[in-house]
Amino acid sequence: PAQAEAGFGGRTADRLIRLAQRYDRLPEGRRQPWSDGLMGLDFGDELLYLRQCLEEVPASLAQARDRYLRRLRLALL
Repeated sequence: PAQAEAGFGGRTADRLIRLAQRYDRLPEGRRQPWSDGLMGLDFGDELLYLRQCLEEVPASLAQARDRYLRRLRLALL
């Protein structure tokens, strides 16, 4: 998981740089998909952070964590 997160973070940074370079050149009507893409990258990054935080819960909370992650997965599909 840590390697996947590092790779995601690196790719995210690269894509954000590309986005910033091109965003201002887009016509106003074509900016929404770019904004949506940026929001998707941010959301993915936050989900990785949440997963990382939840991995550190005490064993007594592991079942609750797993239930929560299953419900979150179903909600996002």
